[in-house]
Amino acid sequence: MEFMDKGSLKELCNRVGCISDSDAKYITREILYGISYLHLHGIVHRDIKADNVVIDSFSRVKISDFGITKQPCFYGGVFGLQTQMIGTPSHMAPEIRGLGFPNVLYGFPADIWSLACTVIEIITGFPPQSENYFNSIFIGVQCGYCSIDAYRPTFSTDACWLFIKYALHPNQIVRPSAQSLLCHPWITMVMVL
Repeated sequence: MEFMDKGSLKELCNRVGCISDSDAKYITREILYGISYLHLHGIVHRDIKADNVVIDSFSRVKISDFGITKQPCFYGGVFGLQTQMIGTPSHMAPEIRGLGFPNVLYGFPADIWSLACTVIEIITGFPPQSENYFNSIFIGVQCGYCSIDAYRPTFSTDACWLFIKYALHPNQIVRPSAQSLLCHPWITMVMVL
C-alpha cells in the first residue's frame, strides 16, 4: 500500500474534531467504493472503523488492516460466516454479537453496520458506544427495542441521518448493500450554494 501521509481517519478526527457533513459524505462515499470492491470479490472486512481508514494529502481515502478479512462460504447449506465475536465491539453488527439473532451466520451486511458506526464516529467525534455518546443505546437498537432517533446529533443533516438509520437496520437481510448505498440521496446529493 502506498504511504498515506495524513494518517488514519481517527487521527484526523482527533486533530480537527467532528468532520463536516460534506467531508463526511466524501469520505463515506470513498469507503463505500472500497467496501463495494471487497464485496464484489467475495471478501468481508469485519473491522471497518475510523482507525482502519487512511487518508493522504491528495484526499485519497483507503481501507486498511485486512488482518481479519474473510470470504463467506456454505455452512450446512447456508452461505455466510460462522458466528464468532470478531472485530471492534463498538462497530460490531448485531448478527456478529448474537443479539436478537442467536446462531445466525453473517456476511457482507456486517461491514455496512460498521460503516454506519464509522459515520457516527466522524460526525460526532466519538465512537458510537463510547461513554461520551450513545452509550448502551446501541444494544437496544440492535435488538429492535428502541429508536435511534432520540440520539441524533443536532448538527447532522437529515440526509446524513437517514443514511445512518438505513445502514443500521438491525436485520442483516434488510440492511442495504454497499452498491445500493452509493445511490443513497446523502451520497449523491450535490450541495448548491
